[in-house]
Amino acid sequence: MDLLVAIKIAAFLALIAFIVLSIFMIVSLGSVTKLLKEANSNLNVLSRKVVASIDEINQEFKSLNIKTKETLGNIDTVATNMGDTAQRIDNETEKISRTLQPFQHLIAQSYSRIAPPVNNATRSISAVSKAINTFFTYIGNTNKK
Repeated sequence: MDLLVAIKIAAFLALIAFIVLSIFMIVSLGSVTKLLKEANSNLNVLSRKVVASIDEINQEFKSLNIKTKETLGNIDTVATNMGDTAQRIDNETEKISRTLQPFQHLIAQSYSRIAPPVNNATRSISAVSKAINTFFTYIGNTNKK
């Protein structure tokens, strides 16, 4: 009977140890469940924030894309207008050049006809002026003697 009582006591102790272990496991699983719920909640909040951030970034990129297209369109228009303006300026400059070319030719011809006689007259006037100056200097010197 001693052996039977020892087995019953060992079985009872094993049963109590199993019950304590089961209670500990239930408490631990409860804590783990609570921790997993908190982690799930935090992950849901993080997921919503990430989705909101991605949506915001996506909107910014769409806005940037639209503005970039508008800007490039404006740049294209400005470049086209500048090219047209440059072409018009070139055409007008050529017209002005063709208009002024006969005047340049006329001025060059007039200069080539007028310049030699004017130069000769200038030299003659200079020579006469020197002669008069020399004459008066000579007369002024003879009167003093």
